[in-house]
Amino acid sequence: MSGIPLQHECNPDDPEEHLLWSYTKLPMKVESGVYLVAMVSALRKWSKQQYDAGIRHHPELQTIEFVPPPGGISMYGPPGEWLSIEKASQRRVENAEATQREFEELKDQVLASMPEYAARINSMTPEEKAAAREDAKSKLTESLSNMQSLLDVLNQDTDDTATGGETEES
Repeated sequence: MSGIPLQHECNPDDPEEHLLWSYTKLPMKVESGVYLVAMVSALRKWSKQQYDAGIRHHPELQTIEFVPPPGGISMYGPPGEWLSIEKASQRRVENAEATQREFEELKDQVLASMPEYAARINSMTPEEKAAAREDAKSKLTESLSNMQSLLDVLNQDTDDTATGGETEES
């Protein structure tokens, strides 16, 4: 996971994540035109401090939800948006349909550019396709986990540098 996790990705019982999701796409531009930028590690501390101060999320009072764009959040794509609960559920359906269309178009392009693989895939049984899909998922998950570990180390180095080695009590 990179950036601020979405509501369904956060553990509501973890003070560092209880409110973390709500910091997604906050209005961060101040009057002078300067943007407030905060690392996710700092936002986790904000969430914990607010939690420790007694602030709690009440789902029954929630009137808006953050909806990522089709295909998910990317630094190269649209940022997603906060919508009313009613509009959010419809937008998720629209986004899922758009993502499926994009996937089908991309799949067709890839298969057209590699006819030998297309023939091999088309000759596979459903069971062979399922096994190949699980193998690819496993390899991708491992690669993503390795990249996340590297990113965590790099972010820790950045956090240490930014604070000058200071502790929270400093």
